[in-house]
Amino acid sequence: MAILLGLCVAALIGTADFFGGFTSRRSSTGSVVFTSQSMSLVLSIAIVLAFAVPLAPTHDLVIGLGVGAAAIIGIPSLYRGLAGGRMSVVASISAIGTGIIPVLWALVDGERPSLLALLGAFVAIGAVILVARPASADAHPDGSGVPKLRLPVELAYSVVAGVAFGVATTLFSEVSKDGGPWTVIAARFVTVPVAFVAVALVLRGPLLPHRRDLPFALGVGCVEAVANLVLIYAFRDHLTSVVAPVAAVYPAVTVLFARTLLGEHLGRVRTAGLALTLFGLVLIASG
Repeated sequence: MAILLGLCVAALIGTADFFGGFTSRRSSTGSVVFTSQSMSLVLSIAIVLAFAVPLAPTHDLVIGLGVGAAAIIGIPSLYRGLAGGRMSVVASISAIGTGIIPVLWALVDGERPSLLALLGAFVAIGAVILVARPASADAHPDGSGVPKLRLPVELAYSVVAGVAFGVATTLFSEVSKDGGPWTVIAARFVTVPVAFVAVALVLRGPLLPHRRDLPFALGVGCVEAVANLVLIYAFRDHLTSVVAPVAAVYPAVTVLFARTLLGEHLGRVRTAGLALTLFGLVLIASG
């Protein structure tokens, strides 16, 4: 079940990342972040009301605030990198921090997964390095074949996003059994106001994306909210050192979307990286 939940999170996050980055290519990153985070907040509140979820302990609400602080750094960095660089590179490098930081924390915290599962975790995480290798025919928004962002800038956005998401994922793993959607709501009470101030008062840009992009931004918020909830419940009943690396294979989904919809070239090395990711998942499941 841990593998299934982790894969579900990976599919959701990979989808949200692709469409968040894709929408940021046509509308401002700030408007996409504000709209998606607002939608995530609305959906999380709706879930609480629909299922009459009791208020979470203060501990979980504080964790949510920490998640929000990390997310408001990681999400714009990721979307900006995805919008101006090679999606397969940016998504893959960011996943390294997302996967490794929670695993290291889990080991320090006393988790002891099997050696086979641990080996599979690092194989799966390491595979994204292969996926991240530049290909000779990487697509670019204007069709030139050369990304707007150079590799050092792509790396900067990727590393910032990876560390931020790694911290956020680690915090999610510490949510109690009574947390759930309230933790997500607390996180959005940080990301939404900060995004509003940054976009409306600092950047003085539009709060909403272009009309054609609005459905995508709203959809990203919905998918992200569900992904966070599934991740919380996965951590609640399963080892962080198993769930986190499985969830961190989300770049495979982003890469497949980029290949299918944008024509980004995979190449043999990236294809091998995706195959190695699957091998790592098999090792985790066997352990």
